[in-house]
Amino acid sequence: MNQLEERKYYEEDDEIDLMELIRTLMKHKYLIVISTLIVTVLVTLGGYVYNKINTVNSAIIKFNYPEIATGKNPDGSIFIKENIIPLNVLNTVFEEEREKIKSENIAVFKKSVEIQGIIPNGTETRIENALKKGEDIFYVPTQYKISSKEDKKVLAALVTDVVEEFINKYKPNYTLAPFENIQGYDYDNIYLLINDRIDLLKANLKNGNKENYISNKLGYSFNELAVRIDSLQRVELQDYYSYYNVNGLSLNKIMRGIRYDSEIKENQLEKEKLMGKAQILKNLLDQYKPTGRQIVVPNIGDFGVKIDTENEYYSNLINQYLSINNQIKDKEFEIKKLQEEKDNINYPSENQKNVIEQKLNLTIEKLNNIIEDLNKINEDYVNAKYSDMIKVISPVTQINEGKPLPLFLGVGIVLGGMLGVFLAFMREFAKNYKNKYSK
Repeated sequence: MNQLEERKYYEEDDEIDLMELIRTLMKHKYLIVISTLIVTVLVTLGGYVYNKINTVNSAIIKFNYPEIATGKNPDGSIFIKENIIPLNVLNTVFEEEREKIKSENIAVFKKSVEIQGIIPNGTETRIENALKKGEDIFYVPTQYKISSKEDKKVLAALVTDVVEEFINKYKPNYTLAPFENIQGYDYDNIYLLINDRIDLLKANLKNGNKENYISNKLGYSFNELAVRIDSLQRVELQDYYSYYNVNGLSLNKIMRGIRYDSEIKENQLEKEKLMGKAQILKNLLDQYKPTGRQIVVPNIGDFGVKIDTENEYYSNLINQYLSINNQIKDKEFEIKKLQEEKDNINYPSENQKNVIEQKLNLTIEKLNNIIEDLNKINEDYVNAKYSDMIKVISPVTQINEGKPLPLFLGVGIVLGGMLGVFLAFMREFAKNYKNKYSK
């Protein structure tokens, strides 16, 4: 057999084998199709389950208030990432969304929720470069991604409650209650209560950086309210005080007298204490030995003191002695004033009652008008400064960490087809083997 005949023989033999393969495949075509369909369905279902298991819902929240840059909450306490979702919020959502939650208990539910700080690329690069140089950069992320494999609606409810809880906890409330005319109180007590309320208003004005804030909506500022408060205290309130004090008016003469006695006694005790200190200083001055030129100090109180030397120590003694004697004189004047006021206590006449009632009503009316305006501008100020201190910048979205479903479909078709072909040839081989060795 020459080479041409041999090549022709092999080509015919190959053609016969190829046709045999095709006939075998066509013979078992249903087996191949069924195998392909079964494997494709199984692989696709498996891919779907895999993707479902690896599907994560996430949302992004952002903190926007000055203190976050220093790692603190709006109230100055330490900002901790793990506290973004408080336990009470987790408990509430777990109870309200119980039917949709996959977790068995609150502990598992808590572990299923992850909080991750988002660091911008530029900042991350600076941090890495600083670490390479051995430097430390303090950075607190302002954006955080909250992720969970729980239902999308569950995570949405959780994020909403987190934002609401943070605002309720850290959004300041500067609201003040109006002042009510308290019945049964004496005039001096009412005066003290109004003064206390005015002090509270002043403290409220100083709480936060309000000095330069002007409400465009209301048309006035905190500074303007401060002027109104000072005017009320100096004019209306002082007028009310002067009227009942100068006339010695009281609705309870006995109790008023007892209070005066208490104040007088307290001032007398303080005077005696000061006199004791003054005596000690006088003894020190008398015992001081002159060592230099003569100087004469004028009479101090009831005492005349001469000194021979001027130095810092001696000057301090004199200054202390002068100061204490002045305080003694002040106490004596205060005691005399209180005694005169006590002796001048009178029950008000009907006309005096009407006059003082009018003065008091005018003071309280102006005070409550200021409180009302202060509450309005406080609300405007808080909304302007703290409305965006936390917000959702990316709503809940699903992130599939698996593979695309068409890829599983294609893999299923390929694997199913290969399995079908393999089964077809195995069945044909088994048939030929049986025919050959069964004879």
